Amino acid sequence: MKLTDLKQCFTGNEDLYREYTVLLVDLDLVPSDGVDVVISPLRETEVDPEAGEIRLYSAAVRPNSDQLPAALFELFMGSWPLDGVHDVEFVVKIQLPIAPEEGVVQEYSLQPLAGVWIGRESEEIWLLVRPQPEYPQDLLPG
Repeated sequence: MKLTDLKQCFTGNEDLYREYTVLLVDLDLVPSDGVDVVISPLRETEVDPEAGEIRLYSAAVRPNSDQLPAALFELFMGSWPLDGVHDVEFVVKIQLPIAPEEGVVQEYSLQPLAGVWIGRESEEIWLLVRPQPEYPQDLLPG
């Protein structure tokens, strides 16, 4: 997802979402464990103008970062590059896995943000690793 598309998801509602929690969400692909989605708060945002990327890291991946957690929408929004500073069409990417299994060696990769789901009752913003139709409808926050 491009940053301009991400911004469109929130245009006009920034004040409403200011206190919402920003979570990275992926499907759990292990059917036998009874978990349907993997959720981790957003910990850190990294802007790389040369690569044209904004990278999102979960709290599970970077638990001891020196940066303040960006899990509050107001902080997340404040981490975006200022308009006009960079002449770049940024692509927003999430480092996977968002919640690595303890004791298991895993390869990390960056995947484009696939979608956004906003739960107004739960006051959560889910940044989706996979397209929204792949998530069970009854698990998306209201």
